[in-house]
Amino acid sequence: MSKSKKLLSILLVVLLVMATLSQTALARNNYVNADIPEEVYEENFHATYELQFTVEIENVLNGVIRAVYPDGTAVELGLVRRPATTVGFSAAGFWAAYYTKAQDGTFSNVIASAVNNFHMKFGPQEAYDPLAFQDWSNVPAGQPRPWIPRQVTVAPHSEWQRILAWAVPQNNIIYTDIHGGDSIFGGAYSPFVGSPIEHLNSEGEWESLDILYYDGDFDGIGAPEKLRIRVYEASTSRGRPIYFEFENWAAGDTVANVKQENNGRVMMSTEDGVTRHIADIIQRVQGTGRFGGIEYAHHGAVRASHPGVICLSTTPRVGRTYDAELRGGFQFVPANHAKFLNYNLNQNSFIDRDQWGIIAHVGATSEALFDSRYVIDGEISYNPIWEGVAPLFSGFLNSRFVEDERENSTFFMVSTNFGATWEEPPVIWATTGLTSAGNLPSPVSDWTNIRIYVNYVEKSAEVFTGSNPNTLRNMLNEGDVILSTRGNLGIFEHHTPFVIPEGRTLTVTTSLNIQRNSTLLVEGTLIVAEGGRINNQGGTDPLRGGGTIVVAPTGRLLNNGHVENVSNSSVYNYGIIINNQRFEVRADTNLTNEAGSAIIGSAPLNTHRDANVN
Repeated sequence: MSKSKKLLSILLVVLLVMATLSQTALARNNYVNADIPEEVYEENFHATYELQFTVEIENVLNGVIRAVYPDGTAVELGLVRRPATTVGFSAAGFWAAYYTKAQDGTFSNVIASAVNNFHMKFGPQEAYDPLAFQDWSNVPAGQPRPWIPRQVTVAPHSEWQRILAWAVPQNNIIYTDIHGGDSIFGGAYSPFVGSPIEHLNSEGEWESLDILYYDGDFDGIGAPEKLRIRVYEASTSRGRPIYFEFENWAAGDTVANVKQENNGRVMMSTEDGVTRHIADIIQRVQGTGRFGGIEYAHHGAVRASHPGVICLSTTPRVGRTYDAELRGGFQFVPANHAKFLNYNLNQNSFIDRDQWGIIAHVGATSEALFDSRYVIDGEISYNPIWEGVAPLFSGFLNSRFVEDERENSTFFMVSTNFGATWEEPPVIWATTGLTSAGNLPSPVSDWTNIRIYVNYVEKSAEVFTGSNPNTLRNMLNEGDVILSTRGNLGIFEHHTPFVIPEGRTLTVTTSLNIQRNSTLLVEGTLIVAEGGRINNQGGTDPLRGGGTIVVAPTGRLLNNGHVENVSNSSVYNYGIIINNQRFEVRADTNLTNEAGSAIIGSAPLNTHRDANVN
């Protein structure tokens, strides 16, 4: 590359990323001739990104793979067993590789994040034009085709074992000794779709791959020896997502003996306590399929996330296997992606198949699914589009399961009664549908609602498993803490409040008891995780007093578990209480909302037995 072109390329990339990721940034989509749904403008045009960590890969024999946090601390994750030497073409069947752009506005980014591998797009710097690709499959042999994404794949230990046993290695794959379903493969260090990718240049500085491959010279340069993936946590002014809920029906379906006149909704619940309708279901899920790679996913986990799929597992993690009957799961895909693969690439799946739910914009209908034309009357079939669009298919949702830490994992639950109650999905093996083995319908056909809970791994949070509140106090003064004590931890202070300092977060995954005459002062954030519990309690003698929770003006209490206030206890709210689960005020208990405070959330308060709420 000439010096002038090098300077020009640097200028172009700088213009893309001149706004820091801690501030509002430009749109992240990669489209012309298509719109983004207005319901998610904020996620796509005004999202903010906080760096969680970077994943550095030394792409050399026995090179180290590590996670590096913003404070400089590093964790070694594994080794490279065989490096990638070239940059390959994405397969036509992986059409979703076209859709993405990085969170910083560049084109080099993670294009699929899964338990069995992840794919990195190295360019070219081209935007996807749906209208230009409608006749792609009909281009005669030998004729020039539209641009094709270039990528490098990172593969788990089982793939390296396969190479050692009998298979031929591919030069655009980085083979590692990290096991599928763990670490960077759907574990605590899993990247998001849209995570930017950089390389270490000859000056020893990290820069976007857009600069390295500005002239499209992939073969002449090959794959860099030092790669870095920047993994950001996405949020908006509404906070982070808590869950995505899919009402599992399309207009005209009969579900749980109820005929549905309208499409099921895709709902997004965020930390501000608001749940929004962001998309529609135009084909419901009614069964499971034997999706490759799902053998590495835990039961109830997200198997894969890419710009054209959300894949969910209904089977336990078994690891590498050639027995397809041990694989089971289902997928949600965006409508145009389903159409293109079904008709233009002749995969003959997705549409009118029980294993796939199909998502489209609010107000869409299913009729165009059965029209083989990708573009109808000069416009893409389903516009505005969902392919590669946040928060469902980019940036906010990924495969992330941490063993024995559900509060740090993304997982799904199901309902058979329109959300009145929720339960773990049953274990369902292999292929099922409305007509499964023995003519029994799949259990999936009974699901009225599917909810994916989104949790982020917080590195700064230390895990406390002790029994001394003073030790917990000292840890909170140093950083965020996850309370994971076996049994209960009691706060017994009679005079000095136990304080969660401003800027700190205490996440309760087991039980925290606020005893008689003791006070918990929330100046920062108190999160009651799913399965966690706060017991604010006293006794029958009002003169002895009960426990007290004070949410300061700077404080926030986020309840995704169970908060019980009983027996002369009190809650004084000067800040924000976000209640998404069971919050009880009963038995001579007081809840006082002071001026400027708010109680919001998807669940009502349970008040009874002489409770005093004002």
